[in-house]
Amino acid sequence: MFKKIKSMIKNRIGLESFLARYFSRNNGVIIQVGANDGEMCDPLRPFLTSLNVEAYLFEPLKLYYDKLAQRYSGKDNIRVINSALGEERSSAEIFLYLTNWYMK
Repeated sequence: MFKKIKSMIKNRIGLESFLARYFSRNNGVIIQVGANDGEMCDPLRPFLTSLNVEAYLFEPLKLYYDKLAQRYSGKDNIRVINSALGEERSSAEIFLYLTNWYMK
């Protein structure tokens, strides 16, 4: 199944179709690592906003985390976490390149 999902990521329409079929038949949990701002390039957004699915969204960058937390505030089924995930507990420096269009 994971190979199928990996190949669908390259074809976003296929991924969205798969997710729509999956969530129409199953109660699942979404774990999104690197959730960004919850809008930009986010294939899960339609499901997070229209379904009452349990979700854990991880975003380590404060700028994106703040937008993500604001976007899903008031949705008790969605937990936004300002953290990265890794194999072991550690810290790392993350560099961010901002463009003018995002700061508006």
